[in-house]
Amino acid sequence: MKELNVKVGDLYEFVLAQGGKPEGNDSPFIDVPFELQIKDENDRWISSTKVYRKEDAIYEVEFEKDGTKKIGKYAAEHIVSLDPAHEVSCYVKDLQVGDVLPGEFKVVSVKKVADKDFVYSPQADSESRLYKDVDGLIHHNTYSVKRAMQVEFPKGALSKKGYSIEWNSGDIGKAASNMVSFFYKNRQNKVIVLDDCDSFVLSKDQAIQNLLKGMLDLDNTEKNPKYITTPASIRNLASKILANEAKSEMHEGVEFSIDQQKLLEGRLVMSIEGEEVLNEAIKPEELKKFKIVETKKPVRESRSELDTGDYFGLGLMNEAVVNDDDDNWDGELSEEDQELAEQLNQFDNDYEDDVEIPPKWRFTSRLIMISNLRKSDLNDAVLSRTLSYELSLTQEEFLARLSEILPNLLTDVETESSMAIVEYAKKVAYANLIAAVDIANHGGAVRGRRVVIDQKLQFRIIAELAGKWMQRADDYAEKNGIRSQDRLTLDRINNDIKMNFFVFDVIPSLKA
Repeated sequence: MKELNVKVGDLYEFVLAQGGKPEGNDSPFIDVPFELQIKDENDRWISSTKVYRKEDAIYEVEFEKDGTKKIGKYAAEHIVSLDPAHEVSCYVKDLQVGDVLPGEFKVVSVKKVADKDFVYSPQADSESRLYKDVDGLIHHNTYSVKRAMQVEFPKGALSKKGYSIEWNSGDIGKAASNMVSFFYKNRQNKVIVLDDCDSFVLSKDQAIQNLLKGMLDLDNTEKNPKYITTPASIRNLASKILANEAKSEMHEGVEFSIDQQKLLEGRLVMSIEGEEVLNEAIKPEELKKFKIVETKKPVRESRSELDTGDYFGLGLMNEAVVNDDDDNWDGELSEEDQELAEQLNQFDNDYEDDVEIPPKWRFTSRLIMISNLRKSDLNDAVLSRTLSYELSLTQEEFLARLSEILPNLLTDVETESSMAIVEYAKKVAYANLIAAVDIANHGGAVRGRRVVIDQKLQFRIIAELAGKWMQRADDYAEKNGIRSQDRLTLDRINNDIKMNFFVFDVIPSLKA
C-alpha cells in the first residue's frame, strides 16, 4: 500500500472518479471502492470505507505549536478532539482562544470566513471514530447510521444475548406472502432495521395487518408466548419464495445438522455445512416439545448429481401447543399475491418441501422502522404496539437540510451526462423549488396556474426534478443540434426551457 498526503476534497473527487456511490439517496457518505486507510489518534492505520461531503459555514482557526503557526479552515460543526482518552470533543465554532488541543496545539484565533462552502471528511472505521491529519491534529467524525449500528450494537445487551442486525433499505414488497417469507426467515434473534419500507405499513390487506399485530404484540413473552397465524394459501406461497431463495443460493448439496449432545444439555446448536448458524438455550419445558429424529435421506439436494453415499441429518419435530384463539386470516389472495403466485409458477421448483412454514409460528426478533411517514399515516394497531418518535422539520429547516445534502442526492434517470451537468441540474431544481415554495406561501400563480403545496415535501423531490430537467435539456439540445456542454451553453438551455420546466414539472411535483 502506498502512503500519500492528500487533501480530503481531492480524495472525495478521486473516490467519485473511481466509481464511489452514495450510501443512499439522502446520504452525504459515498462508499470507497478500493482499500483506504488513515491514521487514528494513536498513529495506527485503520480502515476508512466511506468519505463525506456536505455544505456548512467555514471557520478559520489559527494554532500555535512550538513557536510555529498553522492556519486551517474547517466546517463550523466539524468536531475536533480535546481529550481522546476521555472522549471530550468540541465543534470548531465553539473553540475559544487559549484552548489547547492534543499535541500541544494552542488556539490563537477563531473567525468565521464564509457562510457556506463544501467540506469533506473521511470516515474513521474505529471504535473511537478519531483520525489524525498530517499536522497531528485529531479529528472526530460522524458515522453513517448503518456504520454506527455496526460499531455500537455489539456493545449492547441484545448483542450479548446473541442478536444480530438485519438491515433492509427499500421496499420488501406489497404482497402478504412477501411479508411472511421475510419475517419468518428473520423471526429469531434479529434486530430488523427497515429503512424506507413504508408500503406494507400502509397496506389495507387484512393478512398484512394481522401479521403486523402478531409481530408487534407486546404480550409475546417467554412466559406467555404468542403465535402468528398463517393461512394455507399465503403460507404455501411464502414457502415457495423461501424455497426459490434457497435454491438460488444452493451449492452441490447442503449438510444440515443439530448437535444431539448439546440438545440434551439444554442448548439448540444448528449447523449448515459445518458452520454454526444457531446456538441458543432451550428451557427443559421447551425441550419436551421436541422429538429427535434421525434420517438417511439427504436433508437438501442440489439440482446437480450427488454422490450415492448416505447423508445424515438431525431434524426437530415441533409438537408445541399453540393458542387456538389467535387471529385467523380469511379471504382470497390479494392482487399482489396472485401476481406473485403466477410469477413463481413459471419456474420449476424442485425443493418446495425443503422450506415449509408452519400454520402458526412465533416471532421473537425486534423491529426498527425508519420512515418518512407521519404518525397520522399509521394505523392505530401499529402505533399502539410500538414506541414511535416523529421528527418534523419546518419548511425552512427542510430547505436548509436539502441544501446540505444536495451534492449527494441521486437523480431519477440514468444518464451519460457528466457529473458537472448532473450537479447543474440539481442546483436548477433546488432553485426552482425555493421559488415555487415562496410563490405558494404568498398565494401566487404562474401563467394562470396557482402554486399550491398540498403534500409533505421530501428530499427525493430534487432527484425527481433534476432528472426531469435533464430530460428536457437533452431533448432541447438534440432538437437544436447543440453538442457543447459548457456552463454558458447550459445557462442558455436553461433559460429557454425554464418556464415549461417550472409550469409542467415543478408545480405538479408539489401536489399530492
